[in-house]
Amino acid sequence: MTKLSRNWFPQWSGDEKEELYEVQGRPTNMVVNSGSHTCNCRFWQLTDIKNVGMPYMHVIAAIQDKNDKRPEEY
Repeated sequence: MTKLSRNWFPQWSGDEKEELYEVQGRPTNMVVNSGSHTCNCRFWQLTDIKNVGMPYMHVIAAIQDKNDKRPEEY
């Protein structure tokens, strides 16, 4: 997933908590909310058990932009 996330470009929405990102890619854009563990693609929600879902490529792109960390450290 980390390799696939390189094709997606996160833009922070400017929210106060720094949780909302629009992740741009072709042919669509996704909205990621790291606070509520949601993404428009719904993969994060489908794998979410007790708020520990498996981040998909869109979420990984946002995590790396926000934290400048590896997704495993998130």
